[in-house]
Amino acid sequence: MVIIMTSFIYEKPIKYLAKRMDYQFLSPIKDSSLSDCVKSLKECLGENGLTASAFYPSIVPFYIDYDQHDKSEHIPFIRVSDARNGLLNFKKTVFLSYQLLKDINNIKIAKPKDLVITKGGEYIGETTLIPNTFEEYATCRDILLLRTNNSIVSSEYLASYLQSKRGLESVKKTASRQGQPHLTVDKVGDILIPIFDNDFQQNIEVLWQEHRELLEISEKSLKRALDIFDSYLNITHITELDRKSFSLLIERNILIERMDYGFNNKRWDFLISELKKNGIQFKHIQQIKQTPNVEDKLKKYFYISISDVDDRTGVIRLNEELPLTKLPDRAKRLVKKDDVLVSSLKGSQDSVAIVRNNNNNIIATNGFYVIRDENFLPEYIYLIFRSNYQKIFMEQMATGGIMSAITDKFFKKFQIPVLEMKIQKELAVHINNHLENKQLAMNKLEKAREMFDLRIKE
Repeated sequence: MVIIMTSFIYEKPIKYLAKRMDYQFLSPIKDSSLSDCVKSLKECLGENGLTASAFYPSIVPFYIDYDQHDKSEHIPFIRVSDARNGLLNFKKTVFLSYQLLKDINNIKIAKPKDLVITKGGEYIGETTLIPNTFEEYATCRDILLLRTNNSIVSSEYLASYLQSKRGLESVKKTASRQGQPHLTVDKVGDILIPIFDNDFQQNIEVLWQEHRELLEISEKSLKRALDIFDSYLNITHITELDRKSFSLLIERNILIERMDYGFNNKRWDFLISELKKNGIQFKHIQQIKQTPNVEDKLKKYFYISISDVDDRTGVIRLNEELPLTKLPDRAKRLVKKDDVLVSSLKGSQDSVAIVRNNNNNIIATNGFYVIRDENFLPEYIYLIFRSNYQKIFMEQMATGGIMSAITDKFFKKFQIPVLEMKIQKELAVHINNHLENKQLAMNKLEKAREMFDLRIKE
């Protein structure tokens, strides 16, 4: 006898019976849910609501950086790296020309309030709500597009459920097991969505509205701090000057250790030179390299990897305490309260965090540089590494092709502008406002997700 168990109670379960028979797919998620109504994702979205870009040839040579895009001529191109953690991250977004999209007609276009889901890889099944920053978005073939203009529930409702623990499990369970796990339009379309009462739906909407308001306050605080810093150093003006070409440097026999364009562009060196002419004083970075006592094998530590720093909020997630013998070999940096952690990887520039925990047994990966200096407030150091000032340094000093990073040799060249403590304290107020409101904003989204998990368990 075969007993078919389903995750939701509804009138015709056979209608939604999956074609797969493996145990993982058919085994129910714990705590069976009871909903007033259950519909498949396809039914929620309506006709043609779930789609994905078809195959297209390599378009990497046509990518346009965020800083170089023209809103009238270019469209943001959403990739997996942009669509993580529930919100789009425009810091790494590339753009495509509208002309290219005309030549390649199988790239799907998304609108604000649509959703995208990552199809495969390490972050399979993550759902992101598209904001109204741009009018249109091109989508890569590695994500699914959920068009919500005809949805029977709001975009925020769908996003919250699909981002919830229960929703994410439901999405991942549909993944094909042939070769690399990946999602398909047909299987994801069969995911069941619980449709709760109007009060529940309105509460979700309120949480998202509060999230947006707090996020706006947070971003304004960060922008205010960056504006104060840039105006003090006049960075915007200086960085537009003297972009010497590679060939000119060779003609002048300026021989340096490396030959890549970023290093030879010399923007960082020129910036420091000009700022010094303007009377700005500098201090070299104070890097801490305190290592644990390897002989004390019984002592337990909280370990911080680069992925444990939330690049949306700057909050550090502390994992289970483990003895040194069970930690990765990269666990090399002891840290303490008010240390600033800075990722050495060029692709993880948002992984900057201030340690706020008082524990004396926290250890970080050596993929972080640990900054501690009594001359600078931690909030000021945090700001430095979130600014254009640091970005220019990364462009010139990062080494490596696939995983570009700042080596210790080049990181030692980093210099921090010496600001009066009064100015640092002013900046610290804005940075703390930024971090606190950003965390509160993300808490609102987390509460919206938890509402589904709690309601389903009732």
